[in-house]
Amino acid sequence: GDKWIYETGFDVNELIAQANVSASVDTLTGDTSVEVTNITFMMIEGVQSLVYIVDVSGDFQTGSNSQITTPGGDTYTGRVEIEYRGQDIFRVSDLAQWNMTFSLTVRFVPYVFGFPVGILTQTLAEDLEFSTIYNPPREKYDFPLRTGDQWVSTYDSSTNVSGSSAYFDPGEFSTP
Repeated sequence: GDKWIYETGFDVNELIAQANVSASVDTLTGDTSVEVTNITFMMIEGVQSLVYIVDVSGDFQTGSNSQITTPGGDTYTGRVEIEYRGQDIFRVSDLAQWNMTFSLTVRFVPYVFGFPVGILTQTLAEDLEFSTIYNPPREKYDFPLRTGDQWVSTYDSSTNVSGSSAYFDPGEFSTP
């Protein structure tokens, strides 16, 4: 039941460049909601572990100055909207992150003469699903914390991405 709300701003231009999409997107802003929805046992690396299940969600948008270029070469100015829904799994004993999954839907609302035209909204990516597993679970801290502490941890991670888009291949974001 613990819940936090964070004012969020993030720049997605590096992600757009990675997808080889022709776009210039303002920083996305909105609120991120983080809530502990369950505390349960799961098997992690063969060990029964108590874990927190944490839901993360947010709706974000840019201002009206973002630009996209279609595969046909037409450029449009408007607002980018992202719907984010995810779930993280943390080991209770040390808050190490074991799993992270989230989905994104990305829409573009074109502006005509400075006003949004909702009926022309384009879905740029739908139901993009990102799933990342950390092995061993990714630790950020060792407890108890002391002044001057530093941590180095080694882990492997793999991310699988699926979904659909007429503008890029979501699978390009998958990493072994």
